[in-house]
Amino acid sequence: MQASDDGNSCSILDLQERERLRIGFDLHDGPVQTMAGALLQARMLEGVEGEALRSGLDELRTTLTAALDEMYALIGDIGNRFLESEGLTSPIEAYVSAFSSRSGIDVHFVVEGEEVPVTRSLRIAVFRIIQEALSNVKCHSEATHADVRLRLSAVDVCCEVTDNGCGFTPGNGHAMRGRRECYGLRSMQERAALLGGTCAIESSPGVGTFVIARIPIWRG
Repeated sequence: MQASDDGNSCSILDLQERERLRIGFDLHDGPVQTMAGALLQARMLEGVEGEALRSGLDELRTTLTAALDEMYALIGDIGNRFLESEGLTSPIEAYVSAFSSRSGIDVHFVVEGEEVPVTRSLRIAVFRIIQEALSNVKCHSEATHADVRLRLSAVDVCCEVTDNGCGFTPGNGHAMRGRRECYGLRSMQERAALLGGTCAIESSPGVGTFVIARIPIWRG
């Protein structure tokens, strides 16, 4: 029993480290890149005068506003503002809507079955799996559309995320676009496994990606 507990502790610590890495990648891929663009815009304004200067300043303000919005979005995600509700579907629906607006990717959210009470651990796991899957859609897939489906039953929760992006070859490190995607896929699988569930990723180049996680509902 002790070995199992130690193993779970190691998995949780490893997951926490991956979460820190995820936040770091989110900062790098989002507001850091936007701020770098703003710096480039500012440099291009050196020596510019008149109408060109006013136009350039308007563009710079727009870029800085976008960076601020990205930071607020990240702060909200880290602070679990979408997880304040006791339910399972409403926080996910709110997040999917905000993600779609922010990313410009059309995301369709569907719920099948009746919602039943679940533990906070399960709610967080499902939310984070969907969050990570959509983050990969935004950063790596070049997709224009994604589907998020929740299948609810009395015994388990199943979440599916599908996109129409470029796809990749699972397990092929050279085919993946960097450490972030690799860590993201592993973190989704580990989140599900810690609660006795499974998470599978199906993809191939040119046909998009399908993520499916199934987690049992624990009863006291």
